[in-house]
Order: sequence, then structure tokens, then C-alpha cells
Amino acid sequence: MANALFTSQSGVSKHIKDLEDELGVELFVRKGKRFLGLTDPGKELLTIVERMLLDA
Repeated sequence: MANALFTSQSGVSKHIKDLEDELGVELFVRKGKRFLGLTDPGKELLTIVERMLLDA
């Protein structure tokens, strides 16, 4: 994902963590530093973002 965004993986991880901190919920299920999937709030946010992108 980092290559597609022209940034480093650590930069992407920091932005995800910052977003989670701002929202006050964890969006991803993690094992150590690995993402395993979405949490229930992450799934809800994905649905909202997909709808926003379709409307744009």
C-alpha cells in the first residue's frame, strides 16, 4: 500500500494510528505490527467511506 501512496510503510501505519486515536476506536485487528482484518467499527467506517466515494 505504501508504494501506491508514494510513502513509507511506517508513514502509512502512523497515519492509521493517528486516525484511530482521533476517532477513539481501533479500526484494524492486529497481531503485533501486522494487520489481520477490520474490527466491527472498521467495517462500519468502510461502508460509510465506500458510500461517500460512490456519491463523489
